[in-house]
Amino acid sequence: MTERYSDLSDREFLTRIREASRLPAEELIEAAIGRTAALESGLCQILDSPVPPSGTGGHVLAGLLLIEARALVSIPTFASLYRDPEREPLLSPWFDAQIANIGPPLVMPFRNLLLDDNAPLSGRLSAVEVLNNIAGLYPEQRDKVLESVRSVVQGVETIDDLDDDAVELLSWSVSALVDLGDRDSAEMVRGLTVRLGSGTSSLAELAEYAELLSGGTPSPDINRPVPILELYAAVRKWEAMSAEDVVEHYKEAMLTSGVDEKLVTSVMAIALARFVGDSRVESGEDLISALKSTLSSAGVAEPDLDTAVKDLLITVFAFDGIESETILPAGLERSVRLRFNLDALN
Repeated sequence: MTERYSDLSDREFLTRIREASRLPAEELIEAAIGRTAALESGLCQILDSPVPPSGTGGHVLAGLLLIEARALVSIPTFASLYRDPEREPLLSPWFDAQIANIGPPLVMPFRNLLLDDNAPLSGRLSAVEVLNNIAGLYPEQRDKVLESVRSVVQGVETIDDLDDDAVELLSWSVSALVDLGDRDSAEMVRGLTVRLGSGTSSLAELAEYAELLSGGTPSPDINRPVPILELYAAVRKWEAMSAEDVVEHYKEAMLTSGVDEKLVTSVMAIALARFVGDSRVESGEDLISALKSTLSSAGVAEPDLDTAVKDLLITVFAFDGIESETILPAGLERSVRLRFNLDALN
């Protein structure tokens, strides 16, 4: 029997949200959308609370509702969340691509996060993505975002020995400058590549970014927030897919994106090579087998391999600019690397 959410008091309804599963019932989501304005304070309290052993479902639903409602009252709560080393990795992958919907008032708190050397690296990386998305959705904020992201690059101009975290943040920041078409930063980035060399994959990418910056062409894609019902529907669809289905899905995505059919296998091999060496992949079956073997060697349990393969596939192809019609939480590259220690495989 379907529960009549309209009969619940605000307190009772907030309890249902707090106890929501990872993929809540559509009826609950629909009812929550209609009551968000009256529940903003309670939703912020849910989002600001520790994540329970039962999972993140309630926190994710509360956050997505606040984002869809463009609730300005939630900005301090999100700012705190992105600085929390325990909650941020669990929740930000759901919010990174969505949160820009709240609007330009996000710029200052996320600028402060980005430039805070004491903040967790994962939160600062998310700040790059969030600021980039804000600039895409609100072009009048582009100059403020550029100033913030350039500050990261300018901050390392005189540092000769960067640790891994600093290099990763630098790489993400320069990538954002490319998306923003910041031709004025090309010489600065090129100077960094000469001085720092190419000892790691992240440093090697800086030279590529410098050349892209010289062109001054911004990315044509704007990461637009997705209505909450569509987002959950896409995740349900994704989780029903097998690893084999995912391979076919990305083959189709590559073809739709204009990749010549003869090059599809090569693109898959290039993406895979970042994680398992120079293996040549000739079929979807080979790809699945290679990935499962690699992830198993990295310590992923047998029952988790199918999910891990799907996560990794979307990671490597998204990383290569292959766009998919399936909408998923952002930040999967970072979260997959953290979960499966994939950096150790390079």
